[in-house]
Formats: sequence, structure tokens, C-alpha cells
Amino acid sequence: MKVLLVGSEGSIGKRYQYVIRWLGHEVLRNDVAYKQSYTGTDFDCVVIATPTPTHRKTILEYAKYKKPILCEKPMLENTDYSDIEHVDRLYMVCNYKYVIPKGAHIYYNYFHGGNESFQYNFAQPLYIDPNAKIELQSPVYQLRYTFQGNTVSVSTEELQQSYVTMMKDFIDGKFENLWNVDDAKKMSQILQSYE
Repeated sequence: MKVLLVGSEGSIGKRYQYVIRWLGHEVLRNDVAYKQSYTGTDFDCVVIATPTPTHRKTILEYAKYKKPILCEKPMLENTDYSDIEHVDRLYMVCNYKYVIPKGAHIYYNYFHGGNESFQYNFAQPLYIDPNAKIELQSPVYQLRYTFQGNTVSVSTEELQQSYVTMMKDFIDGKFENLWNVDDAKKMSQILQSYE
């Protein structure tokens, strides 16, 4: 498979480059910082890893090719999805869904460096369980959940593996585990309650 990676040279884009190659697929790199950006149309799917303010324009630009699109989270800066709702096979990154069971009570400690609004640091855990208890207690990354009476910590390795599993599902066309536009809209509504 040929995967067009838009925003290939940022930190998230580089992570996806490694994952896609490890899965045995070809990465077609496209980035304003990459002098040999791919500009052709011979690709099987698109992964968007550009900054959030560019997502809407980038989604609409690549929707015309009618290929599956996986967009980094959050999908949009606001809750107006009207111009992208028609895009077929448009999905948002949802790796937490692969490590946290739905219905779990989530505890999430994360050092907030001020680069993003508070709520977007917690977007995926909040969507999986909107009643999650969120704690910012230390600058040490920690994610744990309680499910059916058992408390489980999620390691950095498990989170990294969740990106691999999610990307494999996307490239293999197993879209039922991915978040579509309706799921992204629900997440946006939940995030608004934290603003």
C-alpha cells in the first residue's frame, strides 16, 4: 500500500513514518519542510499529521481523491463539521480506544506545557468515558483506568503500540474500530463542556 503522509516532517508525522514503514507499506512524504514532497495522485490512503488549524483545508483538498483519510486529533478547531460531513471514509486518530475499555473510569496525569488548550490534552480519554476523573498531579505522564473493579496502568509502550494497531486497522480497511466524523463531533461537544 502507498500511504500519503501529509505533514510528514513534524514530530507526529515522523512517528507515523516509522509505524507505516514497520507495517511494510510505502510512505509518500508531503510537507512544506520537505524539499522532495510527493505531489502525485498514486496513493491508496491519506494520513494527515499537520497542525490542527490546517486540518479542514487539507481534508477538503484530499477528499476529491475518494481515498480513506485518517486525520490527527483534534479533527477541527471548532465544532462546525458541515463542510466535511460528506467526506466518505474520513476518520480521526483514536489510539486510546485500543488501550482503554469503554465504560472504564479513567485517571490521567499529564504535564501541561501550555502548547495546547487544556481540554485537547484529554480529548481521547474524555470521549471514551465522559465521566472520567482527570487529575493533574505531577509532571510525570501516567494513565490508568479502573474497569470491572480492576485498576490498570497503561504504559508508554502500550500507548505507542496502540498507534501501530490503529494505523494497521486504517491501512487494512478495518474502519469499524476508528472514529468517524460523528464520533469526532461527539468528542467536540464533550470538550466544550470543559472550556
